[in-house]
Amino acid sequence: MKVLDNPIWSVMIPAYNASRYLAETLNSVIMQNYSEEEMEIVVVDNCSTDNTIDIVKSVGKGRVQWAQNKSNIGMINNFNQCVKLSKGKYIHILNADDLVNEDFYKVMGSKLDSHPDVGLISCTAEVINESSQVIYRMEPSKQLLAPTNNIEELMYDNPLRTPAVVVRRQSYTNLGLFDTNMSFVFDWEMWVRIIYKCKGLQINDYLCGYRDHSSSETSRVVNNGEYIKNINTLMNRFAALGYPIDKGEISKKMKLMFEGFVNNTPGLNKSVYKALCYDCFGLEYYLKRFYFSPVLNRVKKIF
Repeated sequence: MKVLDNPIWSVMIPAYNASRYLAETLNSVIMQNYSEEEMEIVVVDNCSTDNTIDIVKSVGKGRVQWAQNKSNIGMINNFNQCVKLSKGKYIHILNADDLVNEDFYKVMGSKLDSHPDVGLISCTAEVINESSQVIYRMEPSKQLLAPTNNIEELMYDNPLRTPAVVVRRQSYTNLGLFDTNMSFVFDWEMWVRIIYKCKGLQINDYLCGYRDHSSSETSRVVNNGEYIKNINTLMNRFAALGYPIDKGEISKKMKLMFEGFVNNTPGLNKSVYKALCYDCFGLEYYLKRFYFSPVLNRVKKIF
């Protein structure tokens, strides 16, 4: 396959047992009719055991490259492998179950060309279900609607979904790869890092579909509460780096998130959320939450 050493676009698709949605993902890219000289499309396979390779061959028809890791290196390292293998000026990491809408690359490329000082550009994502129907539309960040280094709005929430984000190659070159210590929130940390150092811009155009389904990694970490520990780690990292984050606000947000998880997860094992509480908030809150408060409630009932 004829691919230039330096295409404009690198569309890098990290995949692991991705056969359920991969054909739809690939077609959403291929239909935008970019030549091989303009765009490379690469599926970076993390040692799938399903028929991912067969879909690459049948749908890609030679247009899509396939690179397989020698062993399963985990999700974050596979994202980093995507960056390492990419050759393009603009790098788009597209999950193997997500979609790009018509004119995604045309609009995003035009914005990057017209804002050479910006290291990252994001559109706004539509959240789609297993049938690719739109569940809801995310709200864009008001602070990012013009090029900025301002990351205040991103300290407590992440409005940037991976399929919506395109990064200029130079940003990765200057700032490094995804942090393997950040677990579920590794993309959030990277977007903040790039915006803080290289500026970011979000456009209020819905140009991609971010899939929410029961078998996704996102669903797994949300359902077992792991995401709370991940976000707590991330916010402490932000504070340690001197980012504009309020430690009191961190504590308030995390406790609300924890209580919401406990109250909205039927059949939750007590040992799971007790361990989560201790890990995130320490001994004082743990004792207050599980020992002092129940005792006080019993006393109130007596009197």
